[in-house]
Parts: sequence; C-alpha cells; structure tokens
Amino acid sequence: MKRSTLITAGLLALASCSSPTGWHFSISGAVALAAPVSPATMDNLWASVQACSGIRTSEPWHRVSWYSVPGDRFAYGPGDSAIGLWVSPHQIYLAAGPLEHGPSTAYSPQYDTLLYESTIRHEMLHDLTQAPGHGPAFTACHLAAGPGVQ
Repeated sequence: MKRSTLITAGLLALASCSSPTGWHFSISGAVALAAPVSPATMDNLWASVQACSGIRTSEPWHRVSWYSVPGDRFAYGPGDSAIGLWVSPHQIYLAAGPLEHGPSTAYSPQYDTLLYESTIRHEMLHDLTQAPGHGPAFTACHLAAGPGVQ
C-alpha cells in the first residue's frame, strides 16, 4: 500500500474523534477490554506514538481502560458520534466496526486493520498529551484530524 494511501486511511480513521475531558459516563453497549489488539501490537503502537510525539512516560498503555462499542460509530452526546473517543484521564472507547463483522466489502482487510490501528494510535496520543484537541503532536505523528473533525 502506498504511503499516501496509508496517510489518507489514517486521516479517515480520525473522523469525529473528540475528547470530552472530565466526563464520567458510560457508552451504551460498551464492553471492557484488556486490549483492543494483541499485547505485542499494543506495545508497538504505544512505542510508535511515544517516539513520534516525543512524549515519554514510564507508564505503559495498560494504564488505559479500554472499551469496545458495537457498530461502526457510536453516540456519546446529543448529535455527536465517533469511531474513537478518549475520556480523561485514561479511558478509550473504540467502535468495533470492521473487526466486529469482518472486513467491509468496500475495503480490504489491510485497510480495516490500518483504520482500526490508526484510531487506537490517535486515542493513545490523547492519553499521552492528556488534552482534547489536535495539537502539534498529532501532526508530527500523522494523526491530525481530517476536514470537518472537531
């Protein structure tokens, strides 16, 4: 897959990502996960986000409480939906999407995996920065939000 295609896929992964800090809520249908992908993959994703952002922490990715939400998107507020959502201080919700029902007919399994892992990395970066919004670290990591994203 060409780099431009990978970057485009990563940008699409970020659609409607938001970071409502300080909210204490649960999303309907969310199921707690030990990790959304294998521990080895999580180690690699965490290390890659730390490296590109320059943000180092001695705390591992397991400090995050991970949740899977059924469907390709999920609602988290009136008129708001996302495929990934970080909630301060250490909660991440991910739409199960392609991994829930198998690869879509429109995209390849590699695209679906890239989309999911890009979303995980994006939300990990929110956890590392402990901030909503998409500051310079998101650009440095090629995880900046696409057009129309809050």
